[in-house]
Amino acid sequence: MSAKKYVYIDYENMGNIKKLLPIEGQYFFFIGNTQNSIPKSLVMATNGIKVEWISIEGSGKNALDFHIAYYLGKKVSEPDAMHYILSKDKGYDPLVLSINKVAKNEIVKRIISLEDLKSHDIKEKVENADPNYTTLVNKINSMAKSKRPKSEKKLESFIKTQVFSKMEDSAIKKLIDELYRNKIISKGQNNRISY
Repeated sequence: MSAKKYVYIDYENMGNIKKLLPIEGQYFFFIGNTQNSIPKSLVMATNGIKVEWISIEGSGKNALDFHIAYYLGKKVSEPDAMHYILSKDKGYDPLVLSINKVAKNEIVKRIISLEDLKSHDIKEKVENADPNYTTLVNKINSMAKSKRPKSEKKLESFIKTQVFSKMEDSAIKKLIDELYRNKIISKGQNNRISY
């Protein structure tokens, strides 16, 4: 069973976000007092995702950081939860270390990009998967994006010839279904696969 995920976004620090690479979870966007606009593309990207927009009242040094620490403190005791702080501000690192030390586990992580969030989510899913699935995902991740199969048929052929030569077609189909379920691959225009 995968952990609940909470993502605390220091939008004041990461204001260049235009879209999300969503993982399942709850997103908290912390908006500074002086921020007057949010890109339409970001608002549209949050459609259908659990999002809370938190506007900071007043201003002051680290005002937004304290709000994130407060929300994190409210949620951090939930069992089976993973917390991500999306910020380039290294000032969060002592708090992250302290919480993880008390929890005796990594339950909070500061990340600096949404790609880091997606990579960490994929890594967690791979670690909890069956060995064949793990092997397949590691093989895909080791390939340059331009060399990855672009259609389901080519992906099936790739699995059969390059990864598991003796695997039954039904087992290959199950692996591909798992890739879709875990959002490692998705279908785009003309049924092309994207990673």
